[in-house]
Amino acid sequence: MDKNKGKNSDKGKEKGKMMEFTINLAKEAGRLVMENYGRIKTKERKADDSFVTNADKEAEALIISKIKERYPSHSILSEEAGGDKKISDHRWIIDPIDGTRNFIAQIPFFSVSIGLAKDNMPYLGVVYFPALDEIYYAEKGKGAYLNGKRIHVSDKGPKDGPVMAYGANLQKGTEWHMRKIPEFLKLTDRIRMLGCATTNLCFLAAGRFDAFVGRYGFIWDYAASLVIAGEAGARITDLNGQPYTIDTKDFVISNGKLHDELIKITRS
Repeated sequence: MDKNKGKNSDKGKEKGKMMEFTINLAKEAGRLVMENYGRIKTKERKADDSFVTNADKEAEALIISKIKERYPSHSILSEEAGGDKKISDHRWIIDPIDGTRNFIAQIPFFSVSIGLAKDNMPYLGVVYFPALDEIYYAEKGKGAYLNGKRIHVSDKGPKDGPVMAYGANLQKGTEWHMRKIPEFLKLTDRIRMLGCATTNLCFLAAGRFDAFVGRYGFIWDYAASLVIAGEAGARITDLNGQPYTIDTKDFVISNGKLHDELIKITRS
């Protein structure tokens, strides 16, 4: 018997179990979040002017406890709890509710986002939209899926009426936005701002959006959905057209047909 073949088989089984674990965990956290939908008990404004609710904290505590129980050697970075000091090749990156303002306003574009980075780059991602009952997931090299069906980016070009998503706090870098948005409108038929980074990337992965420009993000906003978009065929760079890293905060993501023209705008 080929010993390496046996080891590879075991690794494949463990990865499959890891994906199943993450999907189930995202759904469990999503159910908890929905128990608070329209029934929020506490709401606080944070130093960066964003909000955190009791649902954010409860979902985060659930996710962290389950990960620690299942993978005690892995490190964890989460939006509300921050990062632990554990040194590990594997790091879970969590946003218990991406789109908290939408959640508070009962706008259904919010998600539970759970990503896993290996050697400091995201390689597994699960994003669950509990109000829509849509779950997106992907692992590097294995394609992207929505509710069990394979998804791929669109093939729309500039002449096909492409729709672009835009993600940013317009109160931050206002002058940049005001200069760039009219230029983007020359390339795209419409621009949508949904207030949720994971919505933008997952909808792009499913072919609903054709391009996305986002600024001032955090890794917990993007870790899971970057894997999903990439596995769906998206091209992902920073504003200068360079490959993204774990520290990238500004993104251009597209189906590839609009990318070079978008970069001409964002890098100038």
